[in-house]
Amino acid sequence: LRARGKIYLESPDQGVVAATLIEQINQDEIVIAQPSIGGLTYPLAFGETLHISFVNNKTHLSGHTKCLGRVKVDAGAGRGRTQPLFAYRLPIPDALQSEERRIAPRTEIMPEIAPEANLYSGTLPAAFIGKLTSISMTGARLHTSQPLSALSLGQEVYLKCQMPEPVGLLDETVEVQRLEPDRRTGLNIVGVQFRRRI
Repeated sequence: LRARGKIYLESPDQGVVAATLIEQINQDEIVIAQPSIGGLTYPLAFGETLHISFVNNKTHLSGHTKCLGRVKVDAGAGRGRTQPLFAYRLPIPDALQSEERRIAPRTEIMPEIAPEANLYSGTLPAAFIGKLTSISMTGARLHTSQPLSALSLGQEVYLKCQMPEPVGLLDETVEVQRLEPDRRTGLNIVGVQFRRRI
């Protein structure tokens, strides 16, 4: 709550991952802002089972919870908002599994066989095109000749890439985590983090 870190909710029934923020923490439950997917509001159903995850100090934490219903909260304290906010109540998970994000094995892909990858969203003027040069269960890296000005750190976009079988088409919500030039190749690097383990 203090870090205002993003919280990810995966619905096993719907097969979707939504992002949100924690607004309040009470004795046995958390209150989250209205979740969204790609900038669009994602409503939760009462009793819906959810997989909740977030990153704290480079450690990926996850657990299970469910929707206890919708409430209105005053979200203005200290953040300049005065309007009531629609939110959802979730029980605090009984347990959280922790995992160092660095231990996910990363596969480097040789440039000559690196598949083309697109980053796209409704907020980008056009698809951002690059080559997928590294991938793991938690993230990926692209090399591109395009300028990085269209992207920003923390931005939520979609990564689309045709991978060899048995993976096939990869089309996942990601968060931009790294934007920097690669002086070795003269290209630009875009690092993204998956919303869920792939």
